[in-house]
Amino acid sequence: MSVNIEQVTRYFESKLYVLMHDPPDKAWLIINGINHVNRAKELYQRLFQGTPFGGGVPNLESDMRIIKSDKLASSFDRWIFLKPSRSNYVYKRIRLLNIFNPSYSYEIPPMTTTVLLMRFENTSRI
Repeated sequence: MSVNIEQVTRYFESKLYVLMHDPPDKAWLIINGINHVNRAKELYQRLFQGTPFGGGVPNLESDMRIIKSDKLASSFDRWIFLKPSRSNYVYKRIRLLNIFNPSYSYEIPPMTTTVLLMRFENTSRI
């Protein structure tokens, strides 16, 4: 069985792109009106710098597999809202809720950009 290195590379690029598509501080960025896509690209480049995937963020925005996986992943944390809402408002506090029992929750404190980038730089050295 022969291995097509281009297909393998494309496979891992797609996986990494999906994993890195939304930065860990996305919710805080949205609340503060900051573009989370640019942050995700910056973190991708920092994390994979000096690795075989350090050539920049792959151009996969139009790949339907990635678009569908992003929609599916983003919908998981939204079905907790059982009633449709007509108002557009943003909570200033971010909490993780247990979807089976929303009375169990954990508040996520804001993370500074400096701390986030430092964690990514430490991770990229592993």
